[in-house]
Amino acid sequence: MTKYAWQERLQTCNITPILINFDPDAPHPLAGQVVDGQLIPAGTRGVVTFPGRQGHGKYLVDWDRNNFAPRFGLAWRPFHRERTVIRAGFGVFYGSPYGQAVIQPLRLGFGGEGNFRNPVPFTLREGLPPGALRFPAESDLVPEFGSIGTRWPQPQMQFLDPHRRTNYSLNFNLTIAQQVKEMAFEVTYLGNLGRKVPFLQINLNHIPPELLSRTDIPVRLRRPYPQYPGDAAEVLLIAPNWGISNYHALVVKSEKRFASGVGWIFTYTLSKWIDNVAFFGQDAATFGDIDGYQNIYDLRSERALSTNDIRHRVVISPIIELPWGRGKRWWQQGTLNQAFGDWSLSTISTLQSGSPFGVTVSNGPRDILGDIALGRNLRPNLVGDPMLPPSQQGQPAAGGVRGIQWFNTGAFSVPSRYTFGNAARTIMTGPGRVNFDVAVLKQVQVGERYRVQFRFEMFNAFNTPQFEVPGSVMGEGGFGISTATGSNRELQFGLKIFF
Repeated sequence: MTKYAWQERLQTCNITPILINFDPDAPHPLAGQVVDGQLIPAGTRGVVTFPGRQGHGKYLVDWDRNNFAPRFGLAWRPFHRERTVIRAGFGVFYGSPYGQAVIQPLRLGFGGEGNFRNPVPFTLREGLPPGALRFPAESDLVPEFGSIGTRWPQPQMQFLDPHRRTNYSLNFNLTIAQQVKEMAFEVTYLGNLGRKVPFLQINLNHIPPELLSRTDIPVRLRRPYPQYPGDAAEVLLIAPNWGISNYHALVVKSEKRFASGVGWIFTYTLSKWIDNVAFFGQDAATFGDIDGYQNIYDLRSERALSTNDIRHRVVISPIIELPWGRGKRWWQQGTLNQAFGDWSLSTISTLQSGSPFGVTVSNGPRDILGDIALGRNLRPNLVGDPMLPPSQQGQPAAGGVRGIQWFNTGAFSVPSRYTFGNAARTIMTGPGRVNFDVAVLKQVQVGERYRVQFRFEMFNAFNTPQFEVPGSVMGEGGFGISTATGSNRELQFGLKIFF
């Protein structure tokens, strides 16, 4: 980042960066000392670094210089068959290394704090009283900045891994296409393998598992970075690209271009998506839940079915022109043509299975683990089969509760004190989705220049309930129960004039 200033007509540039970073492994200058009556244990590591100062380079991260992105594609007509085509492709695609959401937090030490309550009152004409605004001086920007015993103790540190690499994906596909008369058929295998997928953020200041039960040691001293004040100080690694994502799919497609009054597109997708990253936020929508990690010291156990996994999906979109009226087989003229001619029907029908979700324990980090650090979840122990028999799943919930019972809540138990649960990040699949959008159209020719189209459209035509992911927090109301959400049936009329 660069700070600009204007002086008359000349724009000058101060290239001293105004961002910070953090070195989690460097020895802390105050380690082994008691400052402000609080001990910073010997061997404590982790210091703030200021790019462009104290011998550090001006960049937050090392540049990733080997982002080679080859792409290949081919199409082949085997044995000179005019109606058969085989297509394949492969490509490497790189994402953005970091954006505004990553850079914005890294300005600690370059802001100020205001105190407008003491002394009070004052007016703007009098100006701000002494001490109303404070800013760190250049001499404050030292490695121990933010620690206990400094002028600016901070309960939260945020930083980027200086050795982070750009996230990328490997995309590949193979398609066999065949034309039969006016119809086209395709069978496609495709894959998308994400590598170095960024997490949102990870708090590195969780109490290690072996120290959770050591309540004889103060909470702050059990954390990896005890130099920061409070029992819940955070050291946040922003967008670490430690994630993986593997998506494979088989797609079967049939298409008939509209001709002779009939056309359609039919698509069936069988897929599987595995990852170790929780997707959420505006730019990463999820169909399942958004449970975060349980144990940062065992991220390998976060690998599970993605909350965006949809195993089966069928989409059908036919359009049918009814066979009577002018130019059709029946009722080409007269009153019957005016009343029943030029009608057509179309629909977009979607049927898909549900998405995976997991279960967490309400207030588990606080009550069971004894660690209230940001970003920690606790999962239960799996002690039985969570799936209900088909005759019970989807039945109205008992006790007058609104919704349907989706899974067996007795299959879970709360872990013992200071231990993690054995349940995976995602272990069940939520309700599927069935939706039919239907349109009825009528064409009326008015003279030679004008044509009027009447449209009657129904969204969710059969008013099928769309159930959300069931309550998945053990110890809270609605656990195991799914309630209806989404839009109800909607009807609309329209009129178009073509000329």
